[in-house]
Amino acid sequence: MDRLLIVGMEGIVGANLGATLCDRFDVLGLAGGAAPEIQGVSAIDMDLNDPAQLAAHVRQFGPQWIVFCGELSRSSWDGPYETGERDAAAAAALAREAQAVRARLTVVSTDAVFAGSRIFHDERAPATGPAAAAALAMERALDPAATLIVRTNAYGWSCGGEKIGFAERLWETFENGSDESGWQSPAGATFVPALPSSAAATPILASDLAFHLARAYELGLAGLYHIGGAERTSFRRFAAELASLAGHCHSAETIAPASRPVWETSLISARAQGALGMPLPMLREGLARFVDQAASGYRTRLQGGRRTAHATAA
Repeated sequence: MDRLLIVGMEGIVGANLGATLCDRFDVLGLAGGAAPEIQGVSAIDMDLNDPAQLAAHVRQFGPQWIVFCGELSRSSWDGPYETGERDAAAAAALAREAQAVRARLTVVSTDAVFAGSRIFHDERAPATGPAAAAALAMERALDPAATLIVRTNAYGWSCGGEKIGFAERLWETFENGSDESGWQSPAGATFVPALPSSAAATPILASDLAFHLARAYELGLAGLYHIGGAERTSFRRFAAELASLAGHCHSAETIAPASRPVWETSLISARAQGALGMPLPMLREGLARFVDQAASGYRTRLQGGRRTAHATAA
């Protein structure tokens, strides 16, 4: 069984990657905060900005595959990216260590590299988004011939700490009427999101992304690829579809629009789809799996059997 080292286990992508692939890999997670207690996964709390600590863990574990899920693995619907500039140094340090132990390196980046009115973006599209400078600095610090760089918009269950993503915040708002971060669903079933309801993206369930990343590892892919969902959707539609699948009464019309500018971060994932030979999930397919994960025990296993109050998005 190959050894997989996940750096950034405390985030949405890292946590779901570990929980999804722990039956196929021997997984060790490094967390930049309280190490999550994911069943079937070993995790260590450390300073991810310390190159010496990173090097020591890489060389001690001896992984065949390293995945870096830093601040910039968060989707455009989970910004801002206050410490994203640190990811470039961490990614470069991991690239050096991956070369030293002959491991394959995958770095997860964000669709927030894009913004504006352009509807779809392939790998050659100009970067103009809120995380463009930080994401490009990280991506340019890597050798594309030796590193797989994946831009995505991933959603999923958190590992039970403070870093909760937009989909789980929606879920808790629908379930409870509000969540602890301030999103509210007032009487009359009008939902007021904290993000522009007209923002459009191509979200993909993090556990679905995990299988695509594993396939890319098996094939030895390197370079820059986009991996998102099969459908471009607005935040309003995403919320309405999730509400419907979860048995709530919200619709796109009852979700109040926000008074913020429109931006587009939708990704064209044709290059990755062709290379991997795997279909991209449709919106309702991914959301149905997300809903099922709440009832099947997946969410409980991901969160180590505990529930923790949430305060920030990640």
